[in-house]
Amino acid sequence: MKRVLAAAENMLRRLLTAPFLKRSRAAAKPGKTLPEKPSQDDDSPSVGAPWGWHFLAMIALAAQTLPAAGCAAKPDPPLVAMLLYGEFRQPVVDGLTDGLASLGLVEGTNVRYCIVNADSDEAAIEIHARQLVAMRPAVICATGGAEADCAVAAARGTGIPVVFIGVSSPIERGLARNFLHPIPGTTGVRSGFSGLIGKRLQLIKLIMPDVSTATVLYNPRNVPSALSLEQGMAVAGHLGLRLRPVAVITDDDVKRFIESLPADHEIILGTPAEVIFRNRASAIVPGTLAAGVPFVAFDKEACDEGAPFAYGPGFRAMGYQAADMVRKVLRGARPEEIPIERPSDIGLTINVTTANSLGIPMPPQVLGIADTIVN
Repeated sequence: MKRVLAAAENMLRRLLTAPFLKRSRAAAKPGKTLPEKPSQDDDSPSVGAPWGWHFLAMIALAAQTLPAAGCAAKPDPPLVAMLLYGEFRQPVVDGLTDGLASLGLVEGTNVRYCIVNADSDEAAIEIHARQLVAMRPAVICATGGAEADCAVAAARGTGIPVVFIGVSSPIERGLARNFLHPIPGTTGVRSGFSGLIGKRLQLIKLIMPDVSTATVLYNPRNVPSALSLEQGMAVAGHLGLRLRPVAVITDDDVKRFIESLPADHEIILGTPAEVIFRNRASAIVPGTLAAGVPFVAFDKEACDEGAPFAYGPGFRAMGYQAADMVRKVLRGARPEEIPIERPSDIGLTINVTTANSLGIPMPPQVLGIADTIVN
């Protein structure tokens, strides 16, 4: 604004010293008044002319009211909202924010974040989803299946896009007709957890060929979890394995199961259900290790928690992958025109320390195909 005022002052000074104004002043002798209108043979504006004063007043007014270049109020950066079921979803957020930063979207500079954690309270997820919609963010990032269900329901009809991350069975959940055509306003990265149980069973027979029975923890009320068990049953017989399903719906169910170990369990598999996710690091992994029973998981982070091996993608990697989809949405792309992506880093992760403590020798051919080895 100071620069504009200075420019206006300089303009006024030039106008007041212009030749046509000097002629007007020279005409103003004692006893005479300046003409109300310029003479017919002189089309130069006169300072005494009413419209001439109006012209100068307009310049002064503009100098006070027009914002200086570079001083105009800048709009707030777009708001990216993130909805978490619980702390166990934090790797998704870490990957997403790192991915956005790598694409030039830096918090506080050209993007804002609002991260809401439901603290593993399933009833609170729906409430938080509605609260985020009320904030009118540029996009809502749902870091799991339960979050995606609630975010999509809350955003329906508002025009607020939803990008889900690490969701298993999005078609069965009603989030897409197929992987190329998500429902309007929605897209994301699927986890593929449900369909990977067959590969995990194959690895079990390769690593531990003497195992004949595998216990499968699942939640019958959770679509991806029940689907995972169903697909596992279809594969197990061909591998000479018998699956023994154990339903865990609540945290107490998990606690009772852990307290019953070791019983006669040879090996335990998890399926994609929130009750397993939220109890894994605090109860399932330490409980199975204490009982000397291997727990096979479906994501890389489980091996960081102490599982001997896992086959599947990593949550952090899926968050990082989703960053590009979020950037496209922020640039105006319609979410439903962005195909749902499969994880880009599906692979075998081995925790050698845990495997050794459980007496599980890792065959050289298995170590050779491992994507990640944790010590």
